[in-house]
Amino acid sequence: MNQKSARHDDTQPPFISTRSEEIVVDRLLAMKEQETKRYIRTDYLKTAALCEVTVDAWCRFKMVQWCYSVVDFAHFSRETVSMSMSYLDRFLGSNSPRSQQVIQDRKVYQLAAMTCLYLAIKIFEPRMIETRLLSDLSRGCYSPEDIKKMEIDIIFDLKWHLNDPSPLSYLMNCLALIPFEHGAEINRVMILDLARYQIELSVLDYKLMTQSASNIAIAALTSSIALVFSDRGIEINQSELLTPMGKIFTSEFQSCSISEISQRLEDLHNREIPGILQRKKNTLSATEDNHLAIKTQQQRRSLSPVCVYT
Repeated sequence: MNQKSARHDDTQPPFISTRSEEIVVDRLLAMKEQETKRYIRTDYLKTAALCEVTVDAWCRFKMVQWCYSVVDFAHFSRETVSMSMSYLDRFLGSNSPRSQQVIQDRKVYQLAAMTCLYLAIKIFEPRMIETRLLSDLSRGCYSPEDIKKMEIDIIFDLKWHLNDPSPLSYLMNCLALIPFEHGAEINRVMILDLARYQIELSVLDYKLMTQSASNIAIAALTSSIALVFSDRGIEINQSELLTPMGKIFTSEFQSCSISEISQRLEDLHNREIPGILQRKKNTLSATEDNHLAIKTQQQRRSLSPVCVYT
């Protein structure tokens, strides 16, 4: 299946029939198997602590902010940032000679982060950005050839594993399994919006980077359910709501890490991080060009990620 067409519509939560429930369960089980076998992320900054490392969690935070500014400006999905950072984190955790070079040089790290976003856009978005444009955004620090070479290095170090089960994919499938009764169906959209925003925030946090996509999704979902229903004065039994997922995520629900992640997500939400505030959905008209257009030099300079290596 073409990966671009496989991307789900994340504007509305899914509603499934009983007959479709088995399909969703099978899909979640397949995603979990992929996650545990092919898409493992390690604490690469801790591993590299004995070396002279110049890249840190702050560098990653600033590059995630930049990635969100680019996809928001281009009207791309914010899930693309999650995918791009998964590429970057797994690449830096590969312990390859190239990844070690990236960890020890902020300028090269910035090139790798920009390249990962370029790669994720190329795979998952209906429109591409050109390497020439990325070179312009870097204010000439990197040539199109630098970006293409880095892309090849990343792809081969990742062994072409470029279709991660994302937290949002888990969220959409898990939400479809939850039975909402007592006329509370309208809360699905509210829960989806809040949980999705918490997932977007989780990408910023290096300490959450090593958590599995499924754990992030479950934490965001449980936190959002509690917040939404509590805000509307509706009493719920959260355990009953999550029962359909019990056979899939038994160990996760029994782990204290879920509540810890939920608390961290709520803390991130309360911080109202500049540039990451939840934006309104915008769509491009059918007549707009198929390539990312930066209309003015001022806009182009505002998207330049100069904060990491300067």
